[in-house]
Parts: sequence; C-alpha cells; structure tokens
Amino acid sequence: KDSVKIDTIIIGIQPFDFSLSYIQYYNNDGRSLCGSFYIFGEDSITILKRDKNQNKLKKNIQYIKEKHYLGLDQIIKKIRYQKKTPLEAVWTLQGFSGRRNAKPVNLDKLFPQFLKGRDVPGSTFNRHTRYFENVLIPPNLDYFNIFNSLAESIGTKTIYLITPKSKYYHRALIADNFDKIWNSILDSLNTRPIELWNYEAMETDTFDFHYYWDETHSSYQGARVFTKMIKTRL
Repeated sequence: KDSVKIDTIIIGIQPFDFSLSYIQYYNNDGRSLCGSFYIFGEDSITILKRDKNQNKLKKNIQYIKEKHYLGLDQIIKKIRYQKKTPLEAVWTLQGFSGRRNAKPVNLDKLFPQFLKGRDVPGSTFNRHTRYFENVLIPPNLDYFNIFNSLAESIGTKTIYLITPKSKYYHRALIADNFDKIWNSILDSLNTRPIELWNYEAMETDTFDFHYYWDETHSSYQGARVFTKMIKTRL
C-alpha cells in the first residue's frame, strides 16, 4: 500500500477464510488455507504450513532454492512434461500457475465409483471436509473485517468473489450439514455494504468440456472461460 496504488482487488471467499482460529487448534493437519499469498511474500497465516522444526532448516532452504529459483531449462521442462499432481506446480512472481497442467475429470463418471468405495484421484469428492475445519456458527469474521477495513482505509475497491462449485460439492455440504455453516457465512456477508459476486451455483454442465478437476477446482479451460466472464462484467 506504500509503494503502489491499488485501484481494485478481486479476492476469493471460501469457508476456511472464516476459521475460528488459524493459530489455536492448528496442528498442520492438512486443513485448507489460502496458500497462494506466498507467491508475493510471507504472511502470518500461511507460514503455519512450514515445518517449525529447526533441525530441518537446511531442508527448508533447499526447498526454497528449488521452488523459487528454478533455472530456465527446469521451468520449460516442468511446463512441458509435468505428469505429477496439480500441486507439483510451477509458481512465479508473475502469477503463473502450474495447475494449468491439471487434467480435467468427468465427475459424473467418477462419482458412482466413489460411492462404491473405489479409488478416485486424490480428494476429488472430499475437498469440502477440509474447507470447514474449525469453521463454526456464528462464523468468525475477524480476519475478514481486518482485511476489509484496511482496503477501505486506503481507498481500494474490493470485489469479493465466490467461484463456481460442482453439484457434487453442493450435495456434500447438505449431506455433511456444512450447508448451515456456509449459509450463516453468506448471511453475515450479505448484511454488510460490500460487493459480493457469487457464482457458486453457476451452471457448468452445459459446457462441452469438463469444467472441474475435483469438486471445487476448475480445469484450466474452465478457468479461462470464467476469467472471460469476470473481465466482461468488469
């Protein structure tokens, strides 16, 4: 805020943004955090994902070296030949995401297999359980209020964005009683004088491609379509 004038911020809203606490009860249990901020610097929340064991300092330094100081040949190789999970990604200060290599999946085809207990890729249908870890009723809006107050104080317009979710995500919220928590969050946000763009229930089955690579994350093609929609609205 002291070095550049930011006119408008578009920031995603997810259930885990309203956790009761990011410090208390946190034991590196795999719960979801908005972990992309490390692209632009370190913050007090995502730092929790780091291993605090000082004996592994050398390992951490090596990790930083490999992940953030890739040679050009390594970057090109990873982009072209990446075969691992979407999280094995290339991130840069320009915001490029290696998740463009994430393969879209046919959720309709995989869901019956999931119900029968058969293997499906990763956390395709249970991502939502991580999103609601330590999120209660009433929701904790402390972190939201801090961010929103800062944006207002520096004259920055903020658009809060809720991205599309698959029908299987919505069904799972109801089945696991998370829908009540999420509705409580939405009710709290809707009472505030903020700009909220909610695309969560957007119809995605009509596209001629598979929109998701799990129950909540869009495929690269889906992300391109959605980005065009946001650009048009802006």
